[in-house]
Amino acid sequence: MKCKICGRDFSKLHVHVRKAHNMGMIEYNKKYVTKEDSDGLQELQETDIPETVEKAEEVEEVVITPTQQKVKIFDGVIVERDPNRPLSQFLEEMGIENEKELRRIIRAQRGEPGVDVIEQIRNNEESAEREAKELLKKNKDDANVIETTNLYVAEVLEKKYGYAVINVISATPKQKFPGANVMPDELVKPKTWVLQKIR
Repeated sequence: MKCKICGRDFSKLHVHVRKAHNMGMIEYNKKYVTKEDSDGLQELQETDIPETVEKAEEVEEVVITPTQQKVKIFDGVIVERDPNRPLSQFLEEMGIENEKELRRIIRAQRGEPGVDVIEQIRNNEESAEREAKELLKKNKDDANVIETTNLYVAEVLEKKYGYAVINVISATPKQKFPGANVMPDELVKPKTWVLQKIR
């Protein structure tokens, strides 16, 4: 088609008019197309329709139900869970140890300040209590002398289970070369407390 502004021929006149003359086809038609060009006007209006609109009409509308969406997202595995199940069951499913840990996770997710120092010490002591019990079960045949790398566990064994620290073995660094500075993450064996049953 021939451009009425510059007189050159273009296969896609609407693209040329928009780019070269900074004008939309409606404005171009009002200014430059006369009644004698009414046949051409029909052609110009049709070429002004973007190709994406034509393609959109060809696409069928697909309706997906919420259940189908779940199947698509979760690779066909839909596990219906009872929203009224006990909190302990939920914590077990999620691999969360207790309600305190869940509260910590929620606070962290909300961007709230972390656990205060006193609560952190309590958490360490509770964790040490569990570790001490596991250590005693594991060493029940030879529970006279126990080694641990956790200070809190050593403290629990002393206070609650009648053990006393008989030796503290310093951390052993990797041997790179004499006189090298060694960072804590380069230790072969961490600091170890050796405890003996006294009562």
